[in-house]
Amino acid sequence: MTEAHRQDRHTVALMGNPNTGKSSLFSALTGTRQKIANFPGVTVEAKIGTTRFENSEITVIDLPGTYSLAARSPDERVATDALLGRIEGTPKPDGVIIVLDASSLDRNTYIATQVLEFGLPAVIALTMMDVAESRGISVDAKKLSEALGVPVVPINAPRGTGIADLKETLHRTLHHPGKVLELDYPEDFKRGVDTLHQELCDLGVKLGFKPVRPEALRLLVDGAGPFFDECEEVGGAEFTGKFFEIRERTAAGHSLSMVEAQTRYGAIGKWMQDVKQAEAREGRTKTDVVDGVLTHKFWGSLVFLFMMGLIFQSIYSWSGPLMDVIDGAFGALGDWVGGMMAEGALKSLVVDGVIAGVGGVLIFLPQILILFLFIAILEDLGYMARAAFLMDKIMSRFGLSGRSFIPLLSGFACAIPAIMGTRVIEDRNTRLTTIFLAPFMSCSARLPVYVLFIAAFVPKQEYFGFLELQGIVLFAMYFVGVFAAIPTALVLKKGILKSKVTPFLLELPSYKMPRPKAVGRVLYERGGSFVKRAGTIILAVTILVWAAGYFPQSDEIDAKYDAQLATLAEDSEEARSEIENARAGAHLENSYLGRVGHAIEPAVEPLGWDWRIGMAAIASFPAREVIVATLGTIFNLGGDQDEESATLREVVQNAERPNGSKLFNLATALSIMVFFALCAQCAATLAVMRRETNSWKWPIASFLYMTTLAYIGALVTFQVASALGG
Repeated sequence: MTEAHRQDRHTVALMGNPNTGKSSLFSALTGTRQKIANFPGVTVEAKIGTTRFENSEITVIDLPGTYSLAARSPDERVATDALLGRIEGTPKPDGVIIVLDASSLDRNTYIATQVLEFGLPAVIALTMMDVAESRGISVDAKKLSEALGVPVVPINAPRGTGIADLKETLHRTLHHPGKVLELDYPEDFKRGVDTLHQELCDLGVKLGFKPVRPEALRLLVDGAGPFFDECEEVGGAEFTGKFFEIRERTAAGHSLSMVEAQTRYGAIGKWMQDVKQAEAREGRTKTDVVDGVLTHKFWGSLVFLFMMGLIFQSIYSWSGPLMDVIDGAFGALGDWVGGMMAEGALKSLVVDGVIAGVGGVLIFLPQILILFLFIAILEDLGYMARAAFLMDKIMSRFGLSGRSFIPLLSGFACAIPAIMGTRVIEDRNTRLTTIFLAPFMSCSARLPVYVLFIAAFVPKQEYFGFLELQGIVLFAMYFVGVFAAIPTALVLKKGILKSKVTPFLLELPSYKMPRPKAVGRVLYERGGSFVKRAGTIILAVTILVWAAGYFPQSDEIDAKYDAQLATLAEDSEEARSEIENARAGAHLENSYLGRVGHAIEPAVEPLGWDWRIGMAAIASFPAREVIVATLGTIFNLGGDQDEESATLREVVQNAERPNGSKLFNLATALSIMVFFALCAQCAATLAVMRRETNSWKWPIASFLYMTTLAYIGALVTFQVASALGG
């Protein structure tokens, strides 16, 4: 590779506050040429993509959105390490794009001043210009460029406006050294930074890198944090003593964080006098009026409950036709494939195992997409941040803060990103509590379980002309986990994870129309993830369940039922069908699955379950939705499904116990749903919990606690529902 060609490759970091349009810019720059990467040694994700300008290929690293480089959380420390090229496997950026929201320029410029102190070639991408103009704010990009000493390019990423100019400016800037921003700190403060920087340089060999001056500033101001822990580990008591001596002498009774903030905002305030002009407007704006409702203690809560209710009602109202199409497609596929194959193990595997199992899960794809459609729209609209603000006071009563709300809310989609989302929580004990609570939120994997049993056993009744009983029950099931999480949070925060509730600072993003591309991207990613799970882990478990339920085949059972068939008249189709179903049921009971199922039956019988339901619950440990595929496979193998019972819903409605009584009723269905609402049936969630806490203690405790709680909840539900005639 020639030197000239090597110079055509660059790496650029993308930084900015949350809700500034950073993700939209990343997508506009990289398109589909992007991937998710985990930084080694930390539990923080970043998106990495590539873009081109003329002959240059630029790798773009989309760092986590953060309000500051103060290393109080893993996200913030990663931002600093990434800028300095100290993350293994990730190249040091040749430059940085700093995304600033023009409608909140004063606050956004704060992190820009921190980044520019590192001296990397930088370009400012100025977003939300249209929002600023709608508020009567005009921003002079040229004067902002003069103030910060770096190029400023106004853009509108969703429309693609300014992207070409940004690429050209970035390409030009990368070939020139960056300007180090120098702010007018007090002399005592600057001396303290210089002294601490020298101490850090003395530790450089032990640290494995040479610290730069802005890091010394951050350490002096922030004190405790990941970087301090690292320095303390290699420098020992000697470094710690010197550090606190320097810090105390520099502070001289003042707050160092206040000194930094006053210096930065003082400079920003002077710049903004020339950069920004705002029209004087009387009265409240439309945004103020809407926020007054959405963040109101009573009206806001009412709107929130209405939104949640609307989502669950829509899941039932809109998904029916699409489910029928998918159901019909898999039914036809099973008939077509089965008709071409000879009787035997292979046909049973393909038809009863793969098609019945995987098809039984994929039929719920419409509900998954509808759920994420609403979540994506509300997020893009700007409503989710208002909901977090609204929930802050409520959550503080249980020892949590509004900062826990967004991760917990995302748990209704999937517990894995919910647990990973706790990285923004600064307090360790609050973060651990939120991680422990995340699996209680009913994720999308539980939705197929709810939909199956609600559709089968909850009657279709309407109230007030628009509320459906099935939707109300689904809404209630989603809150079972929430109600269980509340006392759990109280016990944790008042006991082993006791800590003070930290103030919740949140910038409410501007309201904007949801972008079809952004919403479509969420649906594609989430829907694709669901389909991928159906084609991998669910397929694998389905095959294992089929094998355990098919083998060993018994010659004695075949001989017994062959003898019965031999005595029938040729036109006795109904009797012949009953004998074949009985044969299939006998083979299933004799199988490995049947033997284990009967062994655990005494434990699950008080829940209203038989051995088949118990085995389906155990088989669903890798992923909750596997129970649907497992039931489809078990009842196919057991002969409970025939040409008259085309759907799994009809199968569970008609399934019988050996004494001829119905296996499933409303009480049993409620028991199963409550169990799955509370259990920790997700291996991936437990693995991520272990990674985020760096210990097996928390996932093991979570699994044991939630499984015990799920068993008790299912037991009480079944007994009470049965007593009430369910």
